[in-house]
Amino acid sequence: FQENGTGIIFYKADFDLDADGNPFAYHPKNIGLLHNANGSDKYGVILPNVVVYVGSKPYIQKPTDPAPGYYLSMTSLHLQQFGSTDARRYVHPDSVTYFVLPGNKFTNQGVRVGDLGLVYNTLNKKYAYAIYADSGPGNIIGEGSTLLAKKLGLTTRIRPSTGRIVGGIDTGDILYIVFPRSGQGQNGYPTLNDAQVTQLGKKAITKYGTEEVLIKRLLGLLDNK
Repeated sequence: FQENGTGIIFYKADFDLDADGNPFAYHPKNIGLLHNANGSDKYGVILPNVVVYVGSKPYIQKPTDPAPGYYLSMTSLHLQQFGSTDARRYVHPDSVTYFVLPGNKFTNQGVRVGDLGLVYNTLNKKYAYAIYADSGPGNIIGEGSTLLAKKLGLTTRIRPSTGRIVGGIDTGDILYIVFPRSGQGQNGYPTLNDAQVTQLGKKAITKYGTEEVLIKRLLGLLDNK
């Protein structure tokens, strides 16, 4: 939904874990934190908007990279201080609270990669500021970084039998609030850390009210839908 007057985008959904941006996310032998099928086409070829490509081939991390032998997982948000094959160019999900939106679904509403938001767990009343750092499939909504999940009190763990990261929540109890035109754009951040995201989020929310007031107002609107 989009709130009249403010233009804020808000919705309730579940929370799927996103590990994109983690150098250990994908591996040619499919032993990464995420199953390669999450980022592959129907022929099983991993996509160039999921991992870094050099020419026509996926980049394989070198001995000097954080995860030698792994593909280099990328995020939609690029940190311009670093080159395309430098893992630091992409937003690490364990270090930054970020959320995912489906493709360019909200472009007409003024939302772009790099905008800020507030995510609230209605079950335990925990919330955290986050940044729109990754784009997902057009038919899926409700996803965020591992650090965001932890701040919301959601489970994240590595399943021993598979080495995959699992957790999040399957029920639609997470409120996502997005502030359109609040960020510096897809290529507008030289670097990024969690403290900076919180600072930018607090700045973005000032014209809408306090966290508690905004959350209460938008939940009230959803209750009347």
